[in-house]
Amino acid sequence: MTIQLIMNAGEFHEPSVQIDSLDDVAAQVREGMGSLFKMPIANILDVLQNLSRALVRDPEVKKIEGIAFLSNWLRKDNLLRMIEINLGQTDFLDSFVENHHKLIRAFPRGVVCHWIAGNVPTLGLFSLFQSMLTKNGNIVRVPESSLPSVIPILKLLSTLKGDPATGQDLLRSVALVHFPSSDLRSNENMSKCADARVVWGGKEAVDAITNLPRATHCEDVVFGPKYSFAVIDREALESEKMGRLLRNLATDSVLFEQTACSSPHVVFAETDWNGALRLADRLAEEFRRLSSIIPKRDFEMGSAIKIINRRAEYALSPDKAMLAPKENDWSILVDNETRLEEPIQSRTVFMKPVKSVMETIPLVTKNVQTIGNGILNRQKAKEFAEGVMYRGAARVVPLGQMHIHDSPWDGILFLSRLVRWNALTPAG
Repeated sequence: MTIQLIMNAGEFHEPSVQIDSLDDVAAQVREGMGSLFKMPIANILDVLQNLSRALVRDPEVKKIEGIAFLSNWLRKDNLLRMIEINLGQTDFLDSFVENHHKLIRAFPRGVVCHWIAGNVPTLGLFSLFQSMLTKNGNIVRVPESSLPSVIPILKLLSTLKGDPATGQDLLRSVALVHFPSSDLRSNENMSKCADARVVWGGKEAVDAITNLPRATHCEDVVFGPKYSFAVIDREALESEKMGRLLRNLATDSVLFEQTACSSPHVVFAETDWNGALRLADRLAEEFRRLSSIIPKRDFEMGSAIKIINRRAEYALSPDKAMLAPKENDWSILVDNETRLEEPIQSRTVFMKPVKSVMETIPLVTKNVQTIGNGILNRQKAKEFAEGVMYRGAARVVPLGQMHIHDSPWDGILFLSRLVRWNALTPAG
């Protein structure tokens, strides 16, 4: 099979160029990386800050799902904070820094190859821009379904002017490609080009890529399949903040049609059965409101069948309840079983009453990524977070912030994995 070369060295190919190997592309990426390495991190941050503003001003690009999250994440103050969390200070990216009688510097790993999942269209850009910040070259394999989102954003970046750095300067060390995930030869070729491999996806995809041949020095960073849910305690339910919390929960559930690893599928609330039904009614109002603001994406027949089957199960069971419109716009399924449910997606939320949100701690495994936090008391929230994080959860964040890409992510300080730490001990 052939590889579609969509963009390299800052040039977009329309139509894409068909190539048999990525070897020459990797060489071009390394050449462009040399210029990026010499660029001060302040200049890179300025270009990405300009992109942050441009994303929400461009009339077409701003329609892309998740663009507000990406724009907010690209703000200079956020990227600076992220660098400091990961590396300590930005100076390490530009020069040697004296540290305990040694001179320490963070060097790029080289060519970073990204395999991007197709569940969130802009996901690959969070990966790419962090690799740019650490001055690596990049080859990004983008799913076909994400190309209509990724290409316009990178084209917009290519138009940004600056002094002294431009968007084109950043893109000279980037190649954008596509080939079928089943194309073993192309996957192997890309893997052998990598000084670091970044893999996003489900278990099958992750296993397939990580088992490919690679260089012995190659660093692997894996963001595998994850599960997320939400909790709301009694104090929050009885507070004046409950309306806002429910709006935030509904928004977290609607965005990306629950295909993101950070999407909530189950809500545990400190209440009884009747309280859970009342809460479901209020959440249903928020879903109705959002249906007109964020129209539902088309979904596969398999998803529709799952929704219909679960709705029927809950509607016919005497110890369960179901709230939903006639259409498949959204569904709220209420029961008393304290467990995590298999995701249905497509705006389907399970509502479960519990005596205490602490009862959910034993449910957590290392497969849990994000827990939406509806616990108002800070000490109680800390005790809950300690319990779930000890068992494997990666993040506990306020409702409404479940999809905000942050650092660490999945328990990984990503930028720190994209650099090599080198030391110079002066002779004199």
